[in-house]
Amino acid sequence: MILGALAAVATAAPTTKVETRGNNRDFSNFGDFGNVNDFNFLNQDLQYLSLVNSLDFNILAQLSSVNNLDVFQFGGLFQNDVFDLASALQFQQISQLVQLGSLGAFNSLDLSGLLFNQLNFGVLGSDVFNFNLGGIINQAVIPQVLAVVQSGGVFIKE
Repeated sequence: MILGALAAVATAAPTTKVETRGNNRDFSNFGDFGNVNDFNFLNQDLQYLSLVNSLDFNILAQLSSVNNLDVFQFGGLFQNDVFDLASALQFQQISQLVQLGSLGAFNSLDLSGLLFNQLNFGVLGSDVFNFNLGGIINQAVIPQVLAVVQSGGVFIKE
């Protein structure tokens, strides 16, 4: 699971060309998501990953509205400017929920009993969650990451 989170960070480095993608963020049909910052990450690295992975937050809003998924469990992820191992694992959980939701895997299921942030690394303790992933990002790509986040697009390999 940790390697999967780190792999997402390592493989998401931008290349050369920018494609602008629409960012349909109208959740009014599903409810008020202000407590999760309307699914906009305050941290630019997480916002970048959501754009690169084309996460459809309309599916997450639908899971909340129709299937009773408590998306507010992820409130800190959207509202804090932190990019550590814990936030990468939470991002991975959201990504998996969106992907499975898009496949219809949760149709007619009540997701209100799902609890997130319950990971226990035993002997490693909670200090492992505080490992700053931002420190391992090549500083040369930071301007490109910022450009992608500001434009709402993603870099595409040519």
